[in-house]
Amino acid sequence: MELIGGDLFAVPGQVPADPHQEARRRRQLDHDLQHGLATIALLAEAVQGGAGLEREAAERLRHLQSEVRRLALLLAEEFQDDPAADVDGPVRVDLVVREVCKVLAATSAVPVDAVTEPVHCAVGPGSLWRVLSNLTDNAIRAVAGRGRVQIRVRARDSLAIVEVDDSGPGFGLGGAGLASLGLGIVQDFVARYDGTLEIGAGSLGGCRVRISLAAVPVLGLVDSAASSAAADTPATR
Repeated sequence: MELIGGDLFAVPGQVPADPHQEARRRRQLDHDLQHGLATIALLAEAVQGGAGLEREAAERLRHLQSEVRRLALLLAEEFQDDPAADVDGPVRVDLVVREVCKVLAATSAVPVDAVTEPVHCAVGPGSLWRVLSNLTDNAIRAVAGRGRVQIRVRARDSLAIVEVDDSGPGFGLGGAGLASLGLGIVQDFVARYDGTLEIGAGSLGGCRVRISLAAVPVLGLVDSAASSAAADTPATR
């Protein structure tokens, strides 16, 4: 360190943060990541358009394209300072859960059951996907390949309630998971949208994580969305 006057010392390698430079750096990073994801999406489209692609490979490719779209959406949301800017319209929480479960059915050997009913929330769909993925990934790790995971979505008293249960040893008793980085992601999401987070014992004998968010009534959309949900492939495996 070098004394530069009074009690002030210059620390090599450290520069005072400039909010304008930080905002510029974030925009540059967003640009580069979005460009990379767009490249992956184009490559996936090229492979999908090729002849002789087996059915299982084609299905996995569709999941890859879905993940790329979700990541691009998440980046667009997370680089916004205003949570209200995340939302283009009410999000069907139950349909996002079904989509997450479809990806898990293709990538995980642990059975994940989805028990849902239609409910809308004014949240960023990419951020919701991120939180659900964190919760289910941690639940899957908790059961260590030898148990079950269940996601429930219901509407109660003007709230949208999402519960993730697992048959593992219980919160804090399994491997590192929600007790580390994942918990912070979930807490930040809940705080951003004025929700609540509860962690306790679940109906499967392990941990239950419950998220409660303000539900948004959307007249005229429930029936059509429910019919599309019924057409989805089963979420269990």
